[in-house]
Amino acid sequence: MTSEERFGKWVGIGVPSIIAIGIVGAAVLHAVLSISWNNLTLPIGIYVLLQEVFYLCVFWARNLVRSRGQHGPMSILVGAYLWGSGMLIIRYGTEWKVLPAPAEYAGFSACMVFATVVLWFAAPKLGSKLGIDNPQRDK
Repeated sequence: MTSEERFGKWVGIGVPSIIAIGIVGAAVLHAVLSISWNNLTLPIGIYVLLQEVFYLCVFWARNLVRSRGQHGPMSILVGAYLWGSGMLIIRYGTEWKVLPAPAEYAGFSACMVFATVVLWFAAPKLGSKLGIDNPQRDK
């Protein structure tokens, strides 16, 4: 199977699944928190877009880990994804009164930068222990 075929399969499975999860998530938030559909459209749209972008980038980063044992790009993607998701959760969680105000954006951002740097250095060691960084694996 060529890289393009694998990417097509990756997109064909993941993209519709993420959209479906976004729709179900919106329905749950609407039902449980009584948030209007108008107030859900933007945050759910941003969150689904965030999921899609990072999901597609992970295909590339995953291949770097498998073929070359390079964990850096995946570490950056994981850190950026968690930061973006966390910022959305903090922003809308406080707006919808699910989280207490005031929101602590700076502290969360500093924590995520620290965690990403730790992951950058720890990922190669974790990968070798789990057996997921063997460059010969796909050959």
